[in-house]
Amino acid sequence: MEAAAAVAGSPVLTPRRRKRVGKTAKPVPRAKNSQVDAPLSLVLTRPAFWSLATWLSCHIYKLNFVVATINDQLLHSFDDGSDDAAKLIDLFGAMLPFGFVALPLVAKTLHERPLMALQAANVIGFVYGAVFTFAPDNYNLLAYVAFPLIACSRQLVFSSLFHTIGQNFGFKHYGVLFGIANVTVSIFQSFQTPMVEWAENNGGDYFQSNFILWIVTVLLLFTVPYSDPTNVSKKDNNNRSNNGTGCCGWCCYSDSDNGDNTVTANAADSNESTFLIEGHRSEEHTSELQ
Repeated sequence: MEAAAAVAGSPVLTPRRRKRVGKTAKPVPRAKNSQVDAPLSLVLTRPAFWSLATWLSCHIYKLNFVVATINDQLLHSFDDGSDDAAKLIDLFGAMLPFGFVALPLVAKTLHERPLMALQAANVIGFVYGAVFTFAPDNYNLLAYVAFPLIACSRQLVFSSLFHTIGQNFGFKHYGVLFGIANVTVSIFQSFQTPMVEWAENNGGDYFQSNFILWIVTVLLLFTVPYSDPTNVSKKDNNNRSNNGTGCCGWCCYSDSDNGDNTVTANAADSNESTFLIEGHRSEEHTSELQ
């Protein structure tokens, strides 16, 4: 026992490692203007999140509007006594659950180019919106173009939301941001009933309603780039104010005077990232970085 204890305490056979003191993690570079795990107040006062929430609300509103009024729209468009409307209604109900067939392509697109997935949803909305607006009585376009696109769009929109919130804003406030996005969707949905009543008061003609939603989809094609906080155009860079930080303080932020965004974490004390707005280091943040 004494021999075993001597071996266990031998400085040669069982040397003790010196305790590391004062070791800190190296600065972790982030994409410029990144808002990953940024303070919630910062995310909610920048256009990126609200652009994404508006994109989501418009698409969910449009999809819910089509699902809620599809019977009335088809019966109004095919009022010639044929059974085409009944066939299309049954076909739409059968196709709607099978949007998951596009999920492999959606996942690949989100992994490689997330903004392209958002724009793909806009293009899909543009196409099926055009069919409902300008060719609501075309059996083939409805059955083989609009209906499959609507089924795929539902999966694409929700998958894009889940992925984009995590990628652009991190998971520190994921639940809060997701809840705020859903509240925004609910606010938009409050306008659905008045729009349906407007169409019914026009004799069941949904052209005006569909046309408005189609125009909104066109506008979304130009707002998607603002959903990515790191996507700052050259025009935005040229329009920044000369306040010594190189940033206007609205669409972006930086934590150094030269405009580079670097996050430093103290590995011994905390794993939380430190975000500094507009390149100004406060006394509190300076003490954290030391």
